[in-house]
Amino acid sequence: MQRDSWLVTAFLTCSLILFGTGCAASSAADAGNQAVTTGAQTGPSTTLVDDFRNTDLGCGWDPVSSMELDYARCFTIDTYEGGYRLACLADGSRYLMVPQGAEIPAGLAGDITIIQQPVSDVYLVASDSMCLFEALGAMDRITVSG
Repeated sequence: MQRDSWLVTAFLTCSLILFGTGCAASSAADAGNQAVTTGAQTGPSTTLVDDFRNTDLGCGWDPVSSMELDYARCFTIDTYEGGYRLACLADGSRYLMVPQGAEIPAGLAGDITIIQQPVSDVYLVASDSMCLFEALGAMDRITVSG
């Protein structure tokens, strides 16, 4: 099950790198918040993690911990009781990773995409991140690569 957890984290990280949210690391900080710079047609702007982190699942659950990210600035991952993890991306999308054998919580907010573990059929858009899956021993999870 630990492998599945790392696989989902690698999958989300690869997705952020490949699809991007237009983010790049920024040295700006405000009151201890991590900052990201998003590229826009009119020029760069600064967005704080608190601007896109939304830990309200809609079912009354509160996170029990948050993943510390040393360099990544375009997403956050919060853990809930029972091993559920919520990834919030700078583009506003949210993904709830549901542990293997666990139920999908009732009353979830409509904007949350469910990722039920174990993840088995991954579409890897860029083969240059395949080495991450190989390092995890998860090559058998990739169904298609572009």
